[in-house]
Amino acid sequence: FNVDFNEIKESIKNNDAELIKQIKQNQVEQLKAGHHGVPLSVHKDKYFFGQDRFDDLVSSLKKNGDL
Repeated sequence: FNVDFNEIKESIKNNDAELIKQIKQNQVEQLKAGHHGVPLSVHKDKYFFGQDRFDDLVSSLKKNGDL
């Protein structure tokens, strides 16, 4: 990936209110779905809770050809 860190920072700065609104909505939807805590990653129909599950998430992405 070719990611420009300064471009990301600027985008966050310019869209701060909308991002906060989306974060709050995501929290509501996460609780409604019976999940709590962060980080929560979802791939297809699988849920990965916590940073110790990132390797499992990456394996799932690779297995399905999504990475």
